[in-house]
Amino acid sequence: LLLQVILFVLSYLSHKLGTVTNSLLLYLPLVLGIVFIHWFGTQILPVLFINGATTLFIWGVSNFTLKIGVLSTHEAIVALVSWLLYQKLFLNKSSPRFENTNSFLRFVVLGIVIPVCVNSIYVYHYGFVRGNVDKVVLYWLSDFITILPVSVLLLYFFDFNASTNKIQPIARKGLSRQEWIELGIITVVFIALSLYFPFDKYWFIYGIGATLFALRWGFEASILLNLVIFMLSYLLPLFDFASSLLITQGSTQYANVHLGMSTMMFVSMLVGRVVSDLGEAEKKLKNQKQHVEKINNELQETNQELDRFVYSVSHDLSAPLKSIKGLVTISRMEPQQANEYLTKIDRSVDRLEEFISEVLDYSRTNRKQLVYEN
Repeated sequence: LLLQVILFVLSYLSHKLGTVTNSLLLYLPLVLGIVFIHWFGTQILPVLFINGATTLFIWGVSNFTLKIGVLSTHEAIVALVSWLLYQKLFLNKSSPRFENTNSFLRFVVLGIVIPVCVNSIYVYHYGFVRGNVDKVVLYWLSDFITILPVSVLLLYFFDFNASTNKIQPIARKGLSRQEWIELGIITVVFIALSLYFPFDKYWFIYGIGATLFALRWGFEASILLNLVIFMLSYLLPLFDFASSLLITQGSTQYANVHLGMSTMMFVSMLVGRVVSDLGEAEKKLKNQKQHVEKINNELQETNQELDRFVYSVSHDLSAPLKSIKGLVTISRMEPQQANEYLTKIDRSVDRLEEFISEVLDYSRTNRKQLVYEN
């Protein structure tokens, strides 16, 4: 019920925001539909279908025909396509969401691009679009710009815990103090840019800043900065108090602006993901290097111990043999005392066998792991 209320409120806000002349063509329930189905699964589909139907009435549809009924399924179908292509076909066989560049790219293509294309089929048949391809492209780009930063943020930092039945934060590395400071500084800079420079002419500055920031700090930082750009560039101008401050504000309802900004958002996130992957790979290489160095040190110590062992063993083995050899020589010189010398030789052989047995015991014991007991 709570999710239904949230989606209904967002549908109403999307309708009101659509009346703003210079606003982005936002439809907020679409992005939350994708996020919800990746959190809760297909049980969210009836909620999305009901919201799709009520949204049509908000937009002034009074005659609920079969065509209107089909159009009301767009939220549920878009979410279902995203879930089937990414969650079922890819995610179960790979790493968790956005854990590497490949996972992020697959989510963008399978979880956003293709579902938005499916939504464009619905948009093409909407009454107020009337088959206008230019408007369909504009809506496609606006949906992509809305879904990309918001869905990646929510799905990367949060997940649904079935055991507690709550949405909980995912343990992540997090931004360092220096990263937060730089994020705050660049946010202030972007606010200043939005006040004095028209967005439709200087949108690329935001993209360049986001890409450089992602190149410096990685994926998590790029996610947060792209959300800041989305809010400053597309959401903030929708409010009256903000619009009065935007002296040189330009319209965002241009396909070239949408295309450029969506490309910059995607590229900056991709750069951030690659940088994070390289950082993790470098960290693994350092750990492997330390492990190899540790093994080499242990090997050197083992070799030194082996040298000492060989020297000691060779001495202890040669002593009885020399004694036996000497006794054999004397017994030849004094055959009348051969029995006495044979007895001594037998003792030397016993000592030699005992020593060899101790060496074998030591060798077997040295290969065993220690088991500590009270």
